[in-house]
Amino acid sequence: MTGQSPQGREVPAELTALLLDGSAFELVSHVRGDADAACVFALARVLRGLGKRVAVRHDMPPQLSWLVPAVPAVADDGGAPGEGLHEPGAGPVLTIALDTGNYARLALRGEERARIDALVRECGAERDVPLGRWQEVREIACVVDHHLSNQGYGHVNWVVPDASSTSELLVWLILALERETGRALLDPEVCWRLFAGIVADVNWFRRPADAFAHSAALLLEERAPIDKEWIAAGLETRSEGYFRLGETLRREFRRAGGVVWSLLDEASIKSYGVHPDEAASLLEELERVEGSLFVLFVEVAPGEIRVRLRGRGVPVIGLAKAFGGGGHEYRAGATVHSRDEALRVVDAAGDLLQNEGRRGAGA
Repeated sequence: MTGQSPQGREVPAELTALLLDGSAFELVSHVRGDADAACVFALARVLRGLGKRVAVRHDMPPQLSWLVPAVPAVADDGGAPGEGLHEPGAGPVLTIALDTGNYARLALRGEERARIDALVRECGAERDVPLGRWQEVREIACVVDHHLSNQGYGHVNWVVPDASSTSELLVWLILALERETGRALLDPEVCWRLFAGIVADVNWFRRPADAFAHSAALLLEERAPIDKEWIAAGLETRSEGYFRLGETLRREFRRAGGVVWSLLDEASIKSYGVHPDEAASLLEELERVEGSLFVLFVEVAPGEIRVRLRGRGVPVIGLAKAFGGGGHEYRAGATVHSRDEALRVVDAAGDLLQNEGRRGAGA
C-alpha cells in the first residue's frame, strides 16, 4: 500500500523527519478557510494515526462546516498554543502552517491575531514586518503551501507554486510518510478530504491543472471510494441570501475596458444574512461576464474591504502584491481600507491590462 512521491514533487527529507520525530503538533490553516484549507484535518488524522498528539486551528465558514470533523480535537480560540498537548518529558509542540501564503493570514487565536495587527501597524505594511518579528508571535516549525507569493516563514518550508493545491501536496507528503513507516495512511476519510481540496481549487479540472493534480486525484480514487456527488453538492451549496445578494452584484456592476468589477457593501451583505466568505463566492458570477480582469470588492466592516482578483489570461499576482496581498498568478486577493483605495485598485487593474496589451503587441 505504500508508494513513491513522483519526480517533481519530492518531499524534503527534513519535513518527513520533523513529522516523524515530533510528538505533538498544532496544525494551523488560514482565516476565511476554504476547501483546500480543510486539508488540515486530513493531516491531523494521519498524524494521530502515527500516535502523535495533534490539535487544529482553523476558520472554516458556515457553508463549509461539513468539512469539519465531528470530533476534530480542535483547539478553540481561548486556548493557549499547544494547550492539552504537553506531556511530562515530551518534546515541544510544533506548529505546522498549511495552505497559508503569508503569516498574517494564519488562523491563530485572538490574542495572537491582535499582535499580528499591531505588528502591521507598527511596521506600516505587512510586507515590511521582519520574519523574526512574526516568529515572536508564534514560531512556525514548518510551512506546506502552494501560493506563488509565499516567501517561506517557517524553519522548514515546502512551497510549490505550480502545485494545484495544498491538498495535492499532502498526497505526496503522506505517500512519503507511508514509505518511511511502512503503514497505509491514506484511509477513506483522508482520501475524500484531500480529493475535495484538489477539485475545489481546480474547479473540477475546469481550470488548468498539470499532470500532478490529475495523478493525485486518481491515486485517491484508487485508494478509496469517493462520493463525488456528495462533495460537489457540498462545494456548491449556497444560501438563499447568496442569490438575493446577486442583485447587489448586478446593481453595482461596472466595466472599464476589459476590467469588470463590482462592490458588495456591508449593509447588503448583512441584510441578506450572508457570511462575507460566501459573499466573496459571487466572483464566480462576475467571471461569467465578458472581460479579461475581474475584481470583486466585499465590504466586511468599515475600513475593511476584501479584494478578490481573477485574470483571464492576465497575471494578477503583481496587482495583489501592490496592495499588500498575494495568491496565485491568475487568482489572488488583497485587503484595502477605503472605497477610494478600492477605486485605485480598479485604476491599477486598467493600467495592468494596458501594459499587457502593449507587451502583446510588441511580441
